[in-house]
Amino acid sequence: MSGCSGFFFYPMKELVRTPEDLDLRYQDVNVKTEDGVQIHGWLLQADKPKGIVFFLHGNAENISTHIGSVYWLPEQGYDVLLMDYRGYGLSQGKPDFPQVFQDVDAMYRWLQNYCKQHQIPSYVLAQSLGATISSYYFSQLAMEDRIFEGVVLDSTFSGHQDIARYVLNRNMITWPFQFIVPHFLPTEFNPKDHIAQLSPTPLLMMHSPDDAVLPYEQGKLVYNQAKAPKYWINNQGPHIATFNFPQYRQVLLEFLANPQQQPNLPATNHARMD
Repeated sequence: MSGCSGFFFYPMKELVRTPEDLDLRYQDVNVKTEDGVQIHGWLLQADKPKGIVFFLHGNAENISTHIGSVYWLPEQGYDVLLMDYRGYGLSQGKPDFPQVFQDVDAMYRWLQNYCKQHQIPSYVLAQSLGATISSYYFSQLAMEDRIFEGVVLDSTFSGHQDIARYVLNRNMITWPFQFIVPHFLPTEFNPKDHIAQLSPTPLLMMHSPDDAVLPYEQGKLVYNQAKAPKYWINNQGPHIATFNFPQYRQVLLEFLANPQQQPNLPATNHARMD
């Protein structure tokens, strides 16, 4: 398990912007994990929130860049809770598995208290590595701990060994290592092995066929292992550029408004509900 951080996590400490730079009202959120690491996040605040979205970002940079996926949600009436895993941004420590799940757990406990205090529903939105982390963490929660009404996973991979083989196989220099490196990576957190346990929570999954970072086929594999209610959408563009497109923002808003009902998906996409 040691050394996973070098393959899956590419943290950046510097914050290149804050929500204030985007004219957003916000507050800093700091929590402590069970092993004593301080984790930092931002709460983007809507004027009259009708819900809150818990956002988990991908493997590179930090919340100051990934805010580009969610900055538009407060104007639509949703608070957003963004967090940096340990080692990212203002969060302490060094990222690795399984410690990163403690980071998510600490921030999720804060979210539970916030929702109880403000009497609003919550939802999970996660991209790339964040989607992979979420597919395990939230599927393992006891039903009485699940305050979220829906989960959205954008561009996930099927398993840690699967994605390692895929990445190593793409380069002539690293090609031989696909037979060695994956054996040192964890298998117990694979999305494909746990996504079914997320049911009966509604699940919306997105992945672009043009994604050059994480293979579309791995996302579909995870979706096929999930149980109903679930929805799939082929989105457009490069890796996690989903919410640069107005039509996919609308899909997300429709899902948040009623996770139990199929969103009106863009006619240009081959989407379905199971």
